[in-house]
Amino acid sequence: CVATPGGPLWRVPHWQLVKLKRLGAWRRLKKAASVFAWTQEVIDGWHSRNMNFWNKESATVDGMTGGGVADQDLVFNKPMLALLASKRGHAGHFKRALDVGAGIGRVAKHLLRPFCEAIDLLEPVSKHLEKAKKDLNEKSWPGCFMCNTLQEFTPPTIRGQKMSYDLVWCQWVLMYITDKDA
Repeated sequence: CVATPGGPLWRVPHWQLVKLKRLGAWRRLKKAASVFAWTQEVIDGWHSRNMNFWNKESATVDGMTGGGVADQDLVFNKPMLALLASKRGHAGHFKRALDVGAGIGRVAKHLLRPFCEAIDLLEPVSKHLEKAKKDLNEKSWPGCFMCNTLQEFTPPTIRGQKMSYDLVWCQWVLMYITDKDA
């Protein structure tokens, strides 16, 4: 029996199957890209939709992370932050950090605090910032609590000088910023 094209024993050569699979994957990717393109319709209302989402989320670790990553991201980031502090910090520490999209202060407390003398928290959702103030003990926390969006943020002025940061930490937040905001 000879396997002739179109015959009962004939099979498409492997390289042709691979080529067809790649073409199919490319078409699916192209279709997905057009569906999720940054059209004006998507851009309009982008921030309000995100703020609506976060205003509905609870001021808990599960609410901030979606559950399941609370310790993993901290463990993953700690060695990188330690290396960065040793190379760029002052005596292995940063003088002042800004935690952008700080939520309830989980990252500031467990990741940034050991490496920073002062940490300012910037969070646009007031109930999350209130939870951070309570959990981090606002009166003794070395830094400010600011309820504002990153797009509208201006560093505070102290004694006529705009505050500067030697570390700006943006974890789980840049995906909510449009190209126009950047």
